[in-house]
Amino acid sequence: MALFHWDRSRKLRAAPKLRMLHLRPTPFKKMRVKLATQVMSRSVAAAMVLYADLDILPPESRETAAALLKLNDLLDVLNSSSRLAKCFHKRAISQIKPVTAEKHLQLLREADQWLGKWVVGDGSVRVHSIGGLRQTIRGVQSVWDRCVEAGCEFLCTRRLNQDPLENMFGMIRQRGGCMDNPDPTQFRHGYKHVVINHMMAAPPTANCEADSDGLIVGLNMTAARPERASARPMARLRSDDRVMPEPKVVLDVPVDEVTANCLSYVAGYLVHKANVVCRNCERALVRVDSEVRATADVLTALKSHTGVTKCDVGSLKLPSAVLFEFVRECCVSFSVHARSMLFETKILERLVRCVLASKPATVLASQLRCHPRVLTGIAARYMRLMPVSEKWPVSKFS
Repeated sequence: MALFHWDRSRKLRAAPKLRMLHLRPTPFKKMRVKLATQVMSRSVAAAMVLYADLDILPPESRETAAALLKLNDLLDVLNSSSRLAKCFHKRAISQIKPVTAEKHLQLLREADQWLGKWVVGDGSVRVHSIGGLRQTIRGVQSVWDRCVEAGCEFLCTRRLNQDPLENMFGMIRQRGGCMDNPDPTQFRHGYKHVVINHMMAAPPTANCEADSDGLIVGLNMTAARPERASARPMARLRSDDRVMPEPKVVLDVPVDEVTANCLSYVAGYLVHKANVVCRNCERALVRVDSEVRATADVLTALKSHTGVTKCDVGSLKLPSAVLFEFVRECCVSFSVHARSMLFETKILERLVRCVLASKPATVLASQLRCHPRVLTGIAARYMRLMPVSEKWPVSKFS
């Protein structure tokens, strides 16, 4: 609750998915597993450690963060769906890589012993979900032993839960007009209809996560679908737009340490989405090494797959000093100008022009010779992210 209290009022949040609904769910929302997994996640643990390092939260919050991290790793191992996942714990238990399988099994054994030490209240209260989770852990180990005996190379633990069944049969029932008991012919036609029309994904309000089976979900529709306008990159900015005067370039505005950490993490995410191919251009945007040297890189290191206790960003990217200043200009420009332009037109183009006129943009533009439009795309993507985080009308920035 203290983490949510300090984080909710910020423009850039260290735990952006955390809402009051997670902490005080309604009776119906308590049945949604998705809300529980979002609380027991690496992002919440990283935010808690960051606030503890800055003396905003008490030092005891580190123990809570360590417990959340253990639960996050356990849930990742119990929901693996690929042998080549970037996150180590999300990789399938495989005989091809014995080191991965041994570490996963060791984590399951340690988690079983750790859950056995839990005491709720005065010890007289029995929580059935804890016993069910321990039974699931032992069941996965037993299934893997049988797979080894049968000669199976790997085991995707997500295939053992009921989410894929709920997704498939739920969508088939909807396509058939709420058929609770279809005959074989109706089931076959419904299954073909669901697969061909790319409908095997669960809706956003569903209790279970979407099944990422590439053989089923990866099928495209037989007819070509036009690309949505919001999914396309921002069109080329026209210099003849004289609808409203351009906003002035904002002077230097200081940001606190929490915002600086969030900006560093967002900057690395924007570079990842930019898909820069040229090595020289990538050096201008990303730091060559992956070691945490500044206080603004702590959140990125905490969110990496290498773990909260290690100072290595892993698969994430650390922005260069110039790119960090450019993203900082995006943050300040949006905070100063966006609210005053809410009822005007072409807000996105005008905000991007304001950022491109700043000094960091000029320095980066001279180095990005192979990708001259990268800065425009980064600024536009950042401006589109902000209305979602602040619950503003997204159509104004699309």
